[in-house]
Amino acid sequence: MSGRHPARDHDRDRLARVAARLLAADPGLGVDGAILRARRTAGLPQVQAPSRSLVHRHLEAVQQMSLGREGFEHQQARELREVVDLLDLVQVLLRPDGIQVVGRVATHHVLGGVDVHARVHGGDPLHAQADAFEAAGLQSLRFHTVKTLRGHLPRDTLECEGRRYILTGCPSDWELDPARNLFTGEVIASCWLEQLRDRATGSSSGSDSISQDRP
Repeated sequence: MSGRHPARDHDRDRLARVAARLLAADPGLGVDGAILRARRTAGLPQVQAPSRSLVHRHLEAVQQMSLGREGFEHQQARELREVVDLLDLVQVLLRPDGIQVVGRVATHHVLGGVDVHARVHGGDPLHAQADAFEAAGLQSLRFHTVKTLRGHLPRDTLECEGRRYILTGCPSDWELDPARNLFTGEVIASCWLEQLRDRATGSSSGSDSISQDRP
């Protein structure tokens, strides 16, 4: 017997579409906040929450329709520059050997409300610059240690202008080639900050289907 339930899938997709529209109108909601509000708006309080990736795919469609191709690409470039500027600040404060961006932001998808996952290789401990991050206008939401397939690693979640930056500290000599999800071992999209900066300054557009919610 198949485990799929078309009606449930339809409701989950509908919830994701409503959440995407709310997120497009108010990016500061964040994906979780948009889903919570969408439950009330759509009258679907008991439906299983859609994946963040599904909400992001619907968000892309909403933005493309509302902005048009030129506006869509302009917004993508602007948001990408904002992400690069913040990661450049992280690089200045923590002085790591390198910052590797993984997951959806490492692809050419529009950013929308997507969380930025970055691995900070070497440098100062993430929590050592908490005061400097706060002084720069970044809100530290949570500092903790995560259990990964590669052992326990420090992680700090920052927020700036409605976007979450999830920074994971990694040993300076630690490399995964190709990059893999720290929790599932699956290959994921990745690029170094220098490559992301090149995209922000000379942006090429395209698509890449590799995406994970928990890099």
